[in-house]
Amino acid sequence: MEQNRRNILATGAAATAVAAASKVFAQQPGQGGGATKFYEKGNVRIRYQEVGSGFPLLVTPGGGLNSRISNWQTAVINAMEEFKSDFRCITMDQRNATGGESTGPIPVDNPWDAFADDQLGLMDHLGIRQFVFFGNCIGGSFALKLMERAPDRVVAAVLGTAGAIALKFGIFYAGKASARDPRATFRAQRAGMSEPQG
Repeated sequence: MEQNRRNILATGAAATAVAAASKVFAQQPGQGGGATKFYEKGNVRIRYQEVGSGFPLLVTPGGGLNSRISNWQTAVINAMEEFKSDFRCITMDQRNATGGESTGPIPVDNPWDAFADDQLGLMDHLGIRQFVFFGNCIGGSFALKLMERAPDRVVAAVLGTAGAIALKFGIFYAGKASARDPRATFRAQRAGMSEPQG
């Protein structure tokens, strides 16, 4: 079962990237060696890593607000390893993730924009205009915010193992949704209860 899930995720990411407009593939790829580096802008410092070559693929590991590079080692799919032969894979520690090395203030009134600023800022720092985004868990919410903020830059996105995504984005996903009342399913899963029966 786990291998099937890996195959589905890998195929989905590859198919999404290939389906993107062919003109974006003319973008000049960079070389990644897997070394950990830092990008700084103002009082924000972001630790990132690159590996592989090809069209840029920004990958975000799961872990909620503790999404960090080291989480790939235990992820359902290690996107950095899985896609490095086909893409220029870029990953990062999210700002202030426990165990990570990225730092910076997170505004309480709009934290999603702060994370999007970090991700888009890193792409700017690397000279990348357009890219594919693959996000596990909280990465699904990051993907939606990036597509809202920069639809001309995110040519495709894959939301892997996204357990629940903020309703404010107008997208609902919570595992097995109840056909009768998907919002009830979302509320139940958020509260840690099982899906409504009947």
